[in-house]
Parts: sequence; structure tokens; C-alpha cells
Amino acid sequence: MSIEEKDTVLVEEGGFPADNESLVTVEFKVPVKYNGSEYTSLTFDFESLTARDDLAIENELAAIGKAALVPAMSGEYIMRMAARACTQKGIGYDLFEQLSLRDFTKVKRVARNFLLQSE
Repeated sequence: MSIEEKDTVLVEEGGFPADNESLVTVEFKVPVKYNGSEYTSLTFDFESLTARDDLAIENELAAIGKAALVPAMSGEYIMRMAARACTQKGIGYDLFEQLSLRDFTKVKRVARNFLLQSE
């Protein structure tokens, strides 16, 4: 199934996507500029992630001397996971460092919720 065929749910302030939603769009209160583009929202497909993504994120963190003992509680892990799940091309985890705290928290909440529902 292509991204265009999947249902998308918009996550508003304090909201969570339903368990069966494939795509999640998080709208930002404060637009962020990244690599020459301005973003007012990002869409994530967390269901597209594989074990390879999980292992790659763990390796990235180990390479910089950090560990994610509980991935759902690690901001570093979650932001790397969100970057990999982002449907917009060319989004790196460093974009999330530029978000307002409110918007960063919304993305973190959605990603963390996905991980916790998966357990």
C-alpha cells in the first residue's frame, strides 16, 4: 500500500492517534526552517519501520556514546525514530532539535505512544 492510499490522522494539541492509524500528521504551532524549506507540519508512518531501523538507531546512539535502555523513554531514540518514520524526504533528527518545546513534545508524545502500544 502506498503512502497516498493510507489513512492519515491529524494530531491536535494533546491528541493521540488511534491504534489503527497508519499515518500521523503533527501540525506545528511555530514553523521550522530546515535545509532551505519551512515546515508547518510533518507526517509520520511509524508502521513502516522495521527491526533494521531499530538496530540502526541503537548503533547510531552507541557511536556517540549514548544508550537507550528503554527506547520509549529516550528522547534521542525517539527523535531518530521519528526522522526515519517521516514521510517527507530528507528530514534528519536534527530538525527536531529546532522545534519549539511545545511542538517537540507533540512529536515525542506521538512517537512514544506508538512504541508503548507496540509492547
